[in-house]
Amino acid sequence: MKNWFNRKTANFVLFIFACILFANVSWGQTLYSERPYQPVVLRGGVLSSFFDVPVDSIYMYVYSDSAGSWSMIPFQIDERILAEDPFKPGNESAYRHSYFIPDDGVLDVDDELVFLVGDLGDQAPAESWIDDAESRRFERLEIRLWDQDNPGIEAYGYLYRSSTITEPIPHPYDFSCDEENDIVSTVNYQVRMSKENGLIEDVILKPPLGSGVDIFDTQKIRFAGLFDFGTFPIVIGRGNSPAANEREQLYVYPDYYEHTTHPVVRLVREVRQTIRFGIPIDDLAFYVTTRYYPFSGNVAGGADLNPETLKEQFHTTEDIYIKLDLLRQSIDFNVNATGMKFYSRYNDNVIIDGVPDEVDKTIDIPIKEWSLVTGDQGSMFTQIEFEDTSWQSIELYFYDNSEGGQGDGTIVEGGDTGDRVSYGDEGILFRDLTQDSVNLTLGFQAYFLPANLTRADGEKIASWLEKPLYVYTRAQSFLTSVSDDEYPNTTRGFELAQNYPNPFNGTTKISFKLAQPSHVTLKIFNLSGQLIKVLTDEKYGSGSHQILWDGKNQAGEIAASGVYYYQITTGTGSQMKKMVFLQ
Repeated sequence: MKNWFNRKTANFVLFIFACILFANVSWGQTLYSERPYQPVVLRGGVLSSFFDVPVDSIYMYVYSDSAGSWSMIPFQIDERILAEDPFKPGNESAYRHSYFIPDDGVLDVDDELVFLVGDLGDQAPAESWIDDAESRRFERLEIRLWDQDNPGIEAYGYLYRSSTITEPIPHPYDFSCDEENDIVSTVNYQVRMSKENGLIEDVILKPPLGSGVDIFDTQKIRFAGLFDFGTFPIVIGRGNSPAANEREQLYVYPDYYEHTTHPVVRLVREVRQTIRFGIPIDDLAFYVTTRYYPFSGNVAGGADLNPETLKEQFHTTEDIYIKLDLLRQSIDFNVNATGMKFYSRYNDNVIIDGVPDEVDKTIDIPIKEWSLVTGDQGSMFTQIEFEDTSWQSIELYFYDNSEGGQGDGTIVEGGDTGDRVSYGDEGILFRDLTQDSVNLTLGFQAYFLPANLTRADGEKIASWLEKPLYVYTRAQSFLTSVSDDEYPNTTRGFELAQNYPNPFNGTTKISFKLAQPSHVTLKIFNLSGQLIKVLTDEKYGSGSHQILWDGKNQAGEIAASGVYYYQITTGTGSQMKKMVFLQ
């Protein structure tokens, strides 16, 4: 009786353990459900099979395995051309990539294809095609994306070519740009940039993502030190002198403002800025490009204050010297963010309430610092990257104080910038530059997400950015459907396709077609000719079939990495192909 009880108890414990184990396994995961908010930008060789195709005859579709149907998704194609800087004519070293040169109308190496992971679908059977006769005359391009840590989590999209498609491209994200007030709006969020300094000033997370209130004060820049331009040294922020800041030292030229005119999944906005000390320094002018996507955006641009570069820009042979004591870039929220929580790599559940907090100021090198501010108001995830680590001290900046002031000891003439108080003002603080040059970058990226996320959500999004998706494309021709008395693609009565993906890690798909019903065996062999696995040994009807191999041998053990052969045998013949398995 005692032994029976122990055995039953052990079985019960194993059952509970199995429930716990499998509760953490996501069955049927897809990339479009795992990373729905992530934009994808493809350019260059991955699109080469569509080069020279008129852009207005290209459409992007996805296939739903459950519905067995096709649907068009929102996408856009933007041309990005290396061109002369119109403000520096004849200066080849000033050439830059621009989105605002007239398009040549055909897809080429200068074009970018933009879409959202969340809009993708499943892999389509080879014989399935959209309902458009002209598209069958041309190859389609299958685009596969997958998670580099888990190749089984994947998603697909398909480019088709046709001049007879009349269905309009979907516009579900409702992009708009108010140039006069520098406001970009989508169905999910609204962002206002400062007309004076070019930095973010308002962020509204719209329902259902958030509460629809502005939670943002301003993006802040501080720097202090010595700028010696040869003929006139400038001392800033030393002693009791005020530090440089975005309100006084950043300037946006009012005569240059560009933005995408017909955005579907991306709106690019570009301005021209410079640093000013009383008056704008035209020789230091730079472009700041902001790319807005349905759930995210990124800002790129800045001034490279390198002595040799500065000597060239100022047209002088005199030595130029820069010694920065402090540099800070941060983003400050406003009183509407009260009650939201701050998370970062080393901080958890810090309440934003205008009351000073003790936080962990550790910053890892190289700098890829993320933060998440979340609550009923919505969620804003940000990440900042810096390559420059030539500072004696680098730490997290976090200042939550409704009484105002600065958390870095600097003085700002006329009071703090923005609303002059701090609610969860967070960023990176650098002290004591060890060399005589610095890159004053304005770059960071943000995601605008649903309310009340967790630290785990922040870590997941950070992993997206640190581990980009893998992309594979292949051109496919339309295949005539199979009938019982005719199989136009083979003279043997069957056709064996190359496995996909190949090489693979996890699971690969082996497809074959039969002209008529037949008994089929499909076997896996290693390079020595040893049988590894019998995938199938049964009768199949005519048409297309697919079988998965999960990399396991007949005993259910994971096979070793290497080259394998798979062989199909039917009533009319046999064929073998090679594949590569990577653990």
